[in-house]
Parts: sequence; structure tokens; C-alpha cells
Amino acid sequence: MSSDFSAEAKLADLESEMKSTLKWLQLEFVSKNGKVDVSEPLTAHSTLNAKEVPLSGFTGSIDEKKCRRCGSEDISVSRTVEWWKMNGDAGGQLTSWCQVCGLQLSSSWSDE
Repeated sequence: MSSDFSAEAKLADLESEMKSTLKWLQLEFVSKNGKVDVSEPLTAHSTLNAKEVPLSGFTGSIDEKKCRRCGSEDISVSRTVEWWKMNGDAGGQLTSWCQVCGLQLSSSWSDE
């Protein structure tokens, strides 16, 4: 990702550009001194790290209705059977894939 900002730009401008380009709903900037306020000017920092912050309220290991990265409800979920027993028990993988940002998550499932 590359962008050109004016000399007066703030971290909030970079945050907005990153959210739009990367399809992240939440992110935070950190420096060697800790979390950085987005109201600070870009010129105040020579090096920064940005990290994606997962949306709160998500439980489980896959997203079945709403993407934890971008908030989209355009989620594809598949269930694959990998094993089964004579008594009818089975198990396999659940996989969710966000059609907007591409986040793919997997989890094991079992009837046992």
C-alpha cells in the first residue's frame, strides 16, 4: 500500500486510507513507546506499526454471519466430512470465507 499525504496530515488520515484499502474495520498504531493517538501528525513519527484489531463480540473460531475483519455479512461457510464411524458419529472441518476481504477461518467439528 502506498499513499501521498500533505505535510499537515494526521494519523487519522492514514487510518482512514488503510481501513479503506485493506478493508479493516478497526486498527491501532503503535510505536516503541506504545499505542499512538490518531490525532497526532504523521510527521511526529519516523516509524510506526499498524495492527488490525479484531471486532469484539466474536466467539467461536469461524465467522458464520459477519466477518470479524471487515464487518461484511457476505460469508461463505462450508462443512467437510473427514471421518465417520459405524455408529453414525462423524467429524471434519468447518471453513468460513469472507467474500469481501478474503478472511478464511477453519475449525474442527465432531458429532461425538
